[in-house]
Amino acid sequence: MSNTKESQLSEIATSTYQCKYCLQEIEQKAKVCHYCSRYQNRLIQSLGTIVHLISIGAFVISIIMMWIAFSHLKEARQERIAAEDAVQKAETVAASLIRVTYIQAKTKNEFGNSSRLKKAQAIIEEELNKVLKLGFPNEEGRKAFIQELTKELPPRGD
Repeated sequence: MSNTKESQLSEIATSTYQCKYCLQEIEQKAKVCHYCSRYQNRLIQSLGTIVHLISIGAFVISIIMMWIAFSHLKEARQERIAAEDAVQKAETVAASLIRVTYIQAKTKNEFGNSSRLKKAQAIIEEELNKVLKLGFPNEEGRKAFIQELTKELPPRGD
């Protein structure tokens, strides 16, 4: 009987080996350690690690791409707002210049100090000041521009 016990013990000893990762005794046929849940085949374990690393890399890349997309979206919004402001200014300038041209055409042959002519000149001056403020937001820039224009005009013949 001792012979059979020894053969059983030797059979059990040869049918187990140590896990490659946690070093616990597991069955020879085991593909996965029931202690640490790791595959005993290094290729399968490596594939799992590679798949895990690829998924982490894909996640990081997707975060970076989202950040880039949001930064482009922010730039596009700023450009759209600037374009809308430019269009609004252009529309204001166009409307003012049309008013000035119309009033000048209607009063071109009028002379003297009539109330109609004074009103026309006041409207023209108001519209031109509006356009100047859009073209030169800085008051010093407006004054310098007006001074340059004044220098180009011939002296008054009054």
